[in-house]
Amino acid sequence: MNKKIIIVFALFAALFGAHLLLKSNRAGREQAQAWQMPKLEGLTKVEIAREGETIVLEKSATGWNITSPIKFTAAANVMSEVEALFTKAQLVDQSRVIADGSGAVGLSDGATPKPIKLTFTAGGTVTKLALGRTVSVEQTGKNLTWVQPDASDKAYRVGADLRSVFDKSAKEFRELQLTDFDASKVTELTFDGPTKLKLVKKGDAWEATEPAGAKVDSELVGRIVPSVAKLRGSEIVETATADTAGVATTGRSLTLKAGDKSVTLRLGNPVAPASAEPSEGGKKFYLVRDGLDAVYLVPDFVGKKVATDLGDLLPRKVLSLADNEVASVEFVDSDGAITIKGETTKGEGSGAAPVTSFTVVNPAKLVADKAVVERMVRAMTSLDATRFATGATAESAGLIAPRRTITLTAADGSKKVLKLGGPVAPPATPEGESARFAQLDAGPIFELSQYKVEMLLTKVAGLLAKGDTSE
Repeated sequence: MNKKIIIVFALFAALFGAHLLLKSNRAGREQAQAWQMPKLEGLTKVEIAREGETIVLEKSATGWNITSPIKFTAAANVMSEVEALFTKAQLVDQSRVIADGSGAVGLSDGATPKPIKLTFTAGGTVTKLALGRTVSVEQTGKNLTWVQPDASDKAYRVGADLRSVFDKSAKEFRELQLTDFDASKVTELTFDGPTKLKLVKKGDAWEATEPAGAKVDSELVGRIVPSVAKLRGSEIVETATADTAGVATTGRSLTLKAGDKSVTLRLGNPVAPASAEPSEGGKKFYLVRDGLDAVYLVPDFVGKKVATDLGDLLPRKVLSLADNEVASVEFVDSDGAITIKGETTKGEGSGAAPVTSFTVVNPAKLVADKAVVERMVRAMTSLDATRFATGATAESAGLIAPRRTITLTAADGSKKVLKLGGPVAPPATPEGESARFAQLDAGPIFELSQYKVEMLLTKVAGLLAKGDTSE
């Protein structure tokens, strides 16, 4: 064999040997680098050591609870996120493996922020992980968190949600969910306050069983249920107790029931925002839920829902009368008595045909502005209450000496008398709107919107056709 052939074979052998060695080293390195996020079946306990605090979360037959350093129900939505992280084993890409050491990835005890150390108990098996820094990967734009398995000298990059789920104080793990009902399955609502109101759902309709015989508007009840069926507190007030929050003072509560499950919410005092900043979100109320040892804040509209009384749910329709049934309208107020008659094509006051004109016949004969009077008539014949003021009296509502008394006389001679009283003091009316008390005949006292009140209080001069003079 000549010398050249020997050299070629030697070179080929050297290259083949280097290839085998490189392949062997790569296989060994890949084997050493292989790691999977664990699949934890039957997770029953989680310990989180962070910022000098060790949080212990334990699962019972009724759900997750914080058992240390405080005792409280754990937030169901957060614990669902925790369990979801370990529902299946996740292979970590080898490209995310780093060299030995932990200082550069925030896994040393002196790192800033400090690492989070996790201990999981599942099915009798204990798994430990340490979480380091979350970094942004320039090539992909993704945020990844360094994680180090127990007893490993390697660290791996995994999804950033791993750290975000656990980077919470014990207080942040507390449950803010106050109610968690399927709104369609809520069958009872009980409002306690100055009076008791119990509502029961029968089929698609709501009925009041207490007070007996009360008629409620099912549509109005239906608007309340979704907003209180799934209710979360805005925050927990550390410095407040049920007593200091005014729960006993207001005496108002709401109990929701669906099947054999019920929850009682107790309303406290209103709380004004600390500043006038828009981010404050306006006024809030203290709220306590039976069975939870905490005082929550809830938005203003939730507080008003819990404080619902019978007057908020009575059918809003006060009077329904066809316009052409009105033969005459009489006003009595500080200007004296004013009578307006409607004329129809079939004769005065027949009511069988639409009114064609209106005439002021008292205190003097004047031609009325038909469009203005028609608006007033419609405002009264289709009278809807803003709400019923069940706690008001004729005296407190300013109805002993009403601002105006309006009498509608129908074609058949029947009369309807509406009295307009004093204003409703805030915060009984919707935001940005004022209202006044009113009463039809001897019926319940109710509230009317400012718009409708202004229309019904139109002065005599505003009722007359332009340029008219008395005879």
